[in-house]
Amino acid sequence: MKTSLLLVWAFVYGFLSVPAYGTPLGVLNATNGTIEVGGNVFENFDFFSLASTSPAVSDIDVIPVTVAGRPGLRFVGPFFGTTTLSGGTIFVQLGSYQIDFDVTQTDPNALFHDVSHSWPFTHFGAGSKNFAVTTGVQNCPELVCVGPGKFDFVQVNTSLMPLIPSPGILSEGITLPIDSPFLRVENHLTLVAGSVFDEISTLHPTFVSVPFVEVTFGVTDATDVPEPTTVLLFGPASAMVMALRLRRRKTR
Repeated sequence: MKTSLLLVWAFVYGFLSVPAYGTPLGVLNATNGTIEVGGNVFENFDFFSLASTSPAVSDIDVIPVTVAGRPGLRFVGPFFGTTTLSGGTIFVQLGSYQIDFDVTQTDPNALFHDVSHSWPFTHFGAGSKNFAVTTGVQNCPELVCVGPGKFDFVQVNTSLMPLIPSPGILSEGITLPIDSPFLRVENHLTLVAGSVFDEISTLHPTFVSVPFVEVTFGVTDATDVPEPTTVLLFGPASAMVMALRLRRRKTR
């Protein structure tokens, strides 16, 4: 049974895996590197990790992508964890990654309107297993965004819990409170493969794998949105037109 499960996983993983031709996250951080996708500049990469899983956070490859006209980044691990049995002792794997970056529009007429993330997954085994992604964004570089035209840390979440049949793809998005030319993005990725509360007889093998996590941004044209002064003038102007029409009717 274990052999057949491993063969199934090998087939699915080979189908879902993607080549990693990007720049390692550690290199982007150490060199203050940037990635440009169209008129969008991604920079100020930072990261943090508490993980017994693979890969090391500095080895995660960052690949520029454009999906259906949406610019973004793909973080390629692959992220995976599996329980192991050694001398009658079960070892579980837990992963916690945080990836931060800024993205700025270079086109003065373009604004970020929404943010989405998606990720394929596969898993098997009777033990506890989960993978969760949280993408949080705010539109200022300060720790807390306060004031007119600013919003502070809105987020989108996806998770395998309650457990979703494998293999599959999870996607979710959120519309930003205010269209903005700048975003600070904070991604949290957590992985669980097994638990000390699982029954030993069913825990091994338990496996969770996510080849990559993709974050993309919807962009709008700022010229399509009336300026505040235009909106304020539109009401009085309409009223004047209506008044002139009524006056002309009375003088006929």
